[in-house]
Amino acid sequence: MKKVVILFLFFFVACELVLPIFYNRITPEVGRFAVEIMLDEQKKNELLSVRPHPYTLYTNTPGWEKDGYVQNNSLGYRGKEIKFEPDPQKIRILTLGESTTLSYPYVKNPEDTWSAQLEKFLNEEMQFKVEVVNGGLNYATSAELLSHYLYKDRYLKPNFVIIHIGYNDVVPLLFSNYTPDYSHYRTSWNDGELRTRPFEKLFLNFTTVKILYAWWFKQFSLQYVLGQKEDWYTLDPKESAQNLSLNTPVGFRRNLELLIRNIKDDGAEPILFPVVFSSRDLLEKNKTIGSYLMNYYDLLHAGLINNVEVMKDIAQSTDSKFVQIPEGTIPVSDFLDHVHLNESGETAKAAFLKDYFKGVIKSKLK
Repeated sequence: MKKVVILFLFFFVACELVLPIFYNRITPEVGRFAVEIMLDEQKKNELLSVRPHPYTLYTNTPGWEKDGYVQNNSLGYRGKEIKFEPDPQKIRILTLGESTTLSYPYVKNPEDTWSAQLEKFLNEEMQFKVEVVNGGLNYATSAELLSHYLYKDRYLKPNFVIIHIGYNDVVPLLFSNYTPDYSHYRTSWNDGELRTRPFEKLFLNFTTVKILYAWWFKQFSLQYVLGQKEDWYTLDPKESAQNLSLNTPVGFRRNLELLIRNIKDDGAEPILFPVVFSSRDLLEKNKTIGSYLMNYYDLLHAGLINNVEVMKDIAQSTDSKFVQIPEGTIPVSDFLDHVHLNESGETAKAAFLKDYFKGVIKSKLK
């Protein structure tokens, strides 16, 4: 028994001397990410692109850096630094939306997002200066966008607010226990799995233990901490289709109506701009994406179409503008999946909005 203990200790010490050299090579990046959070709570906000908020659930981490760029400015909006108070010599446009607005991690450089390119295009072609603020938020539904606007975004005092949504609000409708406040879908910020227990942090100082934990958390994602109860792609497609047919988007309608009402009360002009969905050609041209989407494409597309109809109806009832990119405007080759775009696709989206906004801004300035 004594020999076994000695051999074990010898082997453990040898591992501790050798494994640090290979740690990054033999462990999944996502797992290392989770271990770093467990080891140092102070670094959590630096490592996570979002951080908890008592009223908005979560918010973008100010000054967050990744992929060689400062992704979020000091106010938590993606892109260059801005002043909270608007420049009276500029038209300020705020873009609200999901990951299709934030455009990270799909577009690495913040200057390549459609929001940043829209600002560039408008400033090149108009005499009046324009500033576009990217208020996108990964994983956001209309519920998070509403709370963010009420507690923060409105104080930017934008002249126009582009509301680029519709897709993420399909997902809550896929569940059988749907509630309009989305409490069946969201809980609260929860990083309990990454909180170290007594003496656990001490053991995590050993590389051997870190490797085991890194592999344990290889599937770690923001959904662990955002309180998302269940991933939509784990649901049975047939059951989800039935749920979608039975559930009406009451929550989406309520959130959007309240958001528009507040935007108008603040003196800004809301513009409803639905998320762009790829054509079915994507499934044939990209087999990897196709296999992932095959069972859900029609379901998600149908849900988005329903939400777009809600947006059209609300635009009419609230006397708000509605603009939609015609099918085929953005080539299938520019889609990274069914809704997210590469840099070329972001340029196409910005170019379409540029032509629309030139007329809108000119009419407002008259």
